Amino acid sequence: MISENGAMLLQENVAYFRAGDLDYLKLMVKTLGKDANICLDIKQSLRGGYSPFDVVKYVGENIRHIHISDNSEKGDCLLPSKGTFDFAKLLTEVKSKGYKGDAIIEGATTATYTTAEPGTYSVLVTDNNNNACAKRSNTITITNISAEAS
Repeated sequence: MISENGAMLLQENVAYFRAGDLDYLKLMVKTLGKDANICLDIKQSLRGGYSPFDVVKYVGENIRHIHISDNSEKGDCLLPSKGTFDFAKLLTEVKSKGYKGDAIIEGATTATYTTAEPGTYSVLVTDNNNNACAKRSNTITITNISAEAS
């Protein structure tokens, strides 16, 4: 019924739940094959104690959506460029696994576990033709991900 209505059910790798365990995601993909649809969340991987690059390595062909956030010794769920995460490497690796999905930036500016600078953040996202796709504060949906993005 879900797919008949144009939707897809995804399993996010939420830390502290079964799918927050990389071995569980591997088992899910082994059991369901191409029907295992994964949402990779960078911060959830780190909170779960494993690298998002390992998720790509082991279940990358099943990743359908990505939640992007930066991180540093200051905390996680930082807006891109406020931490040290290598986004170009991640985008290159997911594209090598055939990823053609979208991503969303998750950023907290007031959460107690971050030290994000106060203020309003805006991100301008362009498509492959350098046309503006969207501009919003704090949360933005990215389309046409490119490994060349900075």
